Amino acid sequence: MVWLLTSQDPDSNTHTLGTLMVSSMFKEFQMGRATAIAVVLFVLVLSGSALLMRSLRRETPES
Repeated sequence: MVWLLTSQDPDSNTHTLGTLMVSSMFKEFQMGRATAIAVVLFVLVLSGSALLMRSLRRETPES
């Protein structure tokens, strides 16, 4: 969506982690920076998923 709204060239003010990762990898050819962004994005998604799973866990009824 960001790519479409910014005419295929987002500047530094409109980047999200995903567009920053793709831009670093394919436009600037900075593989290390793109990998670091991917790791940060993975950790954020993993921790968010763990928190959501923990909050939605149902308590087992005691018999």
